[in-house]
Amino acid sequence: MPESTVYTINGELASVIANGQLCFDRIQNIDTQAILNKSNAAQERERRLRASLHTA
Repeated sequence: MPESTVYTINGELASVIANGQLCFDRIQNIDTQAILNKSNAAQERERRLRASLHTA
């Protein structure tokens, strides 16, 4: 029985089940490289924003 519903980094709907695993509501080919690319891009944007705030 799902404890909570979450959105993954690539926008897919998933449920967190009791043992902490994700149960995807739609099983599709998950492109892990695309997930990593989005995560890395977001981290880089945050790093640049923080750097610009320190120099302003």
